[in-house]
Amino acid sequence: MPLNLKDLIVVLVLAAVVFKFAKPTALLFSSEKDFSRRRNLWYVLTIAAFLSPSFWLYVLIAAPFLLVSGRKDSNPAAMYLFLLHVIPPVSTAIPLPGGAKLIEVSNSVLLSLCVIVPAIGRLRSAGDRDIRRLRTMDWCLIAYGILTSILYVHLLAPDATFYPFTYTDTLRRTLMFLIGVFAPYFLISRMTRNRPFILDSLAAFTVPCVVIAVIGIFEVAKGWLLYENIPERWELAATFTTYLVRGFSLRAMASTGHPLAMGYELAIAFGLWLCLAEYVESRVMRWIVSLTLVLGLIASYSRGPWACALGIYVVFVFLKPRAVSGFVKSCLGAMLALVIVSLTPLGAKIAAVLPFLGGQVDYANIDYRSRLWSEGWTIVKDHPIFGDQYALARMQDLRQGQGIVDFVNGYLAELLATGFVGLTLFLSVVLAGLRKVLAASKAIKLTDQRFGMAGAGLASCILGTLFLWAFGGPDPNVLWALVALAVAYSYLGRSEAAVAPARTEPIWKR
Repeated sequence: MPLNLKDLIVVLVLAAVVFKFAKPTALLFSSEKDFSRRRNLWYVLTIAAFLSPSFWLYVLIAAPFLLVSGRKDSNPAAMYLFLLHVIPPVSTAIPLPGGAKLIEVSNSVLLSLCVIVPAIGRLRSAGDRDIRRLRTMDWCLIAYGILTSILYVHLLAPDATFYPFTYTDTLRRTLMFLIGVFAPYFLISRMTRNRPFILDSLAAFTVPCVVIAVIGIFEVAKGWLLYENIPERWELAATFTTYLVRGFSLRAMASTGHPLAMGYELAIAFGLWLCLAEYVESRVMRWIVSLTLVLGLIASYSRGPWACALGIYVVFVFLKPRAVSGFVKSCLGAMLALVIVSLTPLGAKIAAVLPFLGGQVDYANIDYRSRLWSEGWTIVKDHPIFGDQYALARMQDLRQGQGIVDFVNGYLAELLATGFVGLTLFLSVVLAGLRKVLAASKAIKLTDQRFGMAGAGLASCILGTLFLWAFGGPDPNVLWALVALAVAYSYLGRSEAAVAPARTEPIWKR
């Protein structure tokens, strides 16, 4: 049997088990038709990816299904989040005559073009002027996108010169920003302005992440990366297409393209599950999902996402009512869990990569980050306003074995590319969304504690992402989706109907 068929069968079996057991819980937040449609589409896209000999054949198969399903789904934003990581993050450019290129097409861009953009068209035709109006946060995000389309760290060409700046490249980057970032942000921040759609969107991101966690656990247990052959067969480079190990342990990545990316997605899913679990009556189900996500995090063997998940949990507990007593209980429970884990072989593996526990595995990565910040900050001080787009010329001693300078610090990368102007625009959008969701959550918790904690979960995930940004790994698509959901949630904090006490029927029927 060809290897890609064996990989596909394993993925489908694992996913089918997860979807079967997750369905009753998912139906607390989604309609049965929407859940079944998204799950079936996940199967179709996965099968197409494993069996298609080229990325463009995958696009030809996927596009019609996405267009039709996106039109039928009651919440296209949730469909977008459900399918965001169905295949590895590979991309290729649309060719134009004369050797030119239009835009880079990836799965996220395909979802935006086939699901998000048509939904925006239907949303704008509804005639609601408030939906069409661009607000201060929107303009800041647009300004940030335009700035990053003009200013970016230029890469070195094979002949040791820099690739030249062109106006067509700027237009291409601007178009990519509008399709890949602003369109999903706009739709999510407008369309999910009610309780069912917000909870549906949170669940739509979390359920496939449980699938990713189970696949990651399998990859570590068997030493077998299930999605590795897809980028190789398409002759496209994902973040990594080879087996990555830390010490003697394989680092799982599932369909995310890199262990750091997998760890981040699962950390965010863990944070969202903390608030969704408030609606789940079965204590067994709450523990099973939590344990699965934690084991998936461990399987990624990524220190940054571990710290991110821990930070998300701590912030979430502090935002709950009776935070002090809850935090003390959580600390005692965490200490007991750590003691139990430390008595197993898994505990030794975890301790081996944590420097504060004496671990020395991949300690060179920590040293590299220190050197990167030291040299990068020197350049930033010389060009603080708009950064230095030719910074790589001064950082050649930081090239790794792959021949690249790895900007594992997102803040430093932003400062080098766009300076403090770009970083300020970036933070003005993210922190504004954070402030809005915290204020709305505080108001809503007065009458509906469970839904109020949904806002706390969003805030915790945004803070966790900002923390992890300093260590590399966050997916910008997920960050902007979280910010958009925070904006949508903030509108509910100003609505008397939204903060009214919740009724007892399933969430989707409210």
